[in-house]
Amino acid sequence: MAPQVALAAFLTQRGGEEGDILEMLEPAIKDADLFARMPASRRYQLAALYAAAAYRLGEWDAAHKASVLATEQAQAGPEDWDRRFHVAILAGDGADAYQSFQRLMGREPLLSLSGRQLERFDRLLGELPDARQARLALGREMEREAWEPAFVIYDPSRVWLDYARALDESGDRRKAAAIARRITDPTLVMAVQADPRFDDLVRATPTLGDARAAAERYLAQSHDYMRENPRMLNGRVAEARALVILGRSSEALKLLDEAVQALGAGPRRQPAFDDMDDEPVLQYWRSAAMIDEGRLGEAIGARTAAAACHCSGLDAVMLAQALLEAGRAKEAKRWLDQASDNGLGLEDRMLLAKTRACVAVEAGAGTDAAAMNFLVRHERWAPAAMIEALLCAGDFDGAAAALVRQLEDPESRIDALAGLQAYGPEPNPWSHRIRLRAAWARLAARPDVRAALAKVGRRNAYDLRSLPVIG
Repeated sequence: MAPQVALAAFLTQRGGEEGDILEMLEPAIKDADLFARMPASRRYQLAALYAAAAYRLGEWDAAHKASVLATEQAQAGPEDWDRRFHVAILAGDGADAYQSFQRLMGREPLLSLSGRQLERFDRLLGELPDARQARLALGREMEREAWEPAFVIYDPSRVWLDYARALDESGDRRKAAAIARRITDPTLVMAVQADPRFDDLVRATPTLGDARAAAERYLAQSHDYMRENPRMLNGRVAEARALVILGRSSEALKLLDEAVQALGAGPRRQPAFDDMDDEPVLQYWRSAAMIDEGRLGEAIGARTAAAACHCSGLDAVMLAQALLEAGRAKEAKRWLDQASDNGLGLEDRMLLAKTRACVAVEAGAGTDAAAMNFLVRHERWAPAAMIEALLCAGDFDGAAAALVRQLEDPESRIDALAGLQAYGPEPNPWSHRIRLRAAWARLAARPDVRAALAKVGRRNAYDLRSLPVIG
């Protein structure tokens, strides 16, 4: 096996194809006896090369397995543990992610985490037997590192909420209230107001008491960031999201149109923005604002252009959602049939599965069993996704049973409550949105759901919209 490892190392240095590297090294990675017979230095080199190549390909499970093997070798260093930490999160292994996090303590393990990765890690900690202690450790490390998201659009409010809850449950209410003041996302503020567990925090934290005021502050903060960082696309995306939450889609569209014009105006070697990787996110929000403004055809055109490169399965999801609104479910299904979940995080894979399930029903193809099975297996990762897939299928009994279970579960309760709130109207509700909103209202009115809700929460009415960062 030594020649293959040497060749793989050479290809890595020369920028070789990751798929070729994996194919060369895979026999030894999968054969435990062969791997064990190798010299220790060769085992480390093999596992580290394989982990790096699989990571770049977005094959999280394979990268995680190889990262574990690499860190078991004496030559493993902090960078190997850092990769193991990252891929454990992406592979959905909370216990191993936490173990890696603890191993990296003192080396600023959160410094390299994006906002989405941090929230993924926090969600995984909620599944651990010692979830409270794990979240206390995460929150304290965030404070120690003075962690801030690299991109303002990925607001860490959910992580601060879970830290505040852990502090409150541990009896440190003063510190919990101080941390709760860091919660800025208006969508989460609305859910918090529906959950009696946080009533004391809401009373002690004036910024949590008024959802509209929170939305206005969120807009002001996003605008300030954009003004101070004019070369960052994500600032424009954050401000556009804030405007849409407040029902000001036309202003959001104008802001995003200006950014797109700037993208096309600058010379190729000097891009107009420093975070060009965020262009797909900007284009998604721009097309969403188009849909709000009644320009569904233009939105479909923009999303078709994005999906045509097959760069990410998420592009096909966004196009399929727009096609659903236009009543073109069969066309949406063709795009989704070509979509891969490779490289997507679990929450994005849940969005893909939910969209596949809804499109299959609308296209007359019946139940997408694979999509539904995936949603069931990973329900706690994105609780509303499974509910909406069941609603698309017209299975109100199944949706109600799942929602009651989520309300009873302290970990998924905040997500369930978020889905049950009555939000402001959408400016141009198309066919699929109308049916889904009506389905949620019908679900909320069921006696079994109302009884479960009465035990653990409340349903409020808002003149704001509830919007995730993506999807």
